[in-house]
Amino acid sequence: MNSKLKLIIILFFIFLLAFIGGVLVSEYINMNKIRTEYPDLPENAYNLRKDSLKVWAIRLVLQFLIPLLF
Repeated sequence: MNSKLKLIIILFFIFLLAFIGGVLVSEYINMNKIRTEYPDLPENAYNLRKDSLKVWAIRLVLQFLIPLLF
């Protein structure tokens, strides 16, 4: 691979990870606001949302990483 292509791929993954981090942070902030507005929601609902966000983040990275490797 060309050095410019490697640089672009690395920058793409850095921006992708920054995007995922931004989404995760904003979703956690939203969940804290929802906790104050709806205190009667069970903790399992928040845990499910956190787990689904983690799965989304891992899946998004793998969708770009696997085709790159193969």
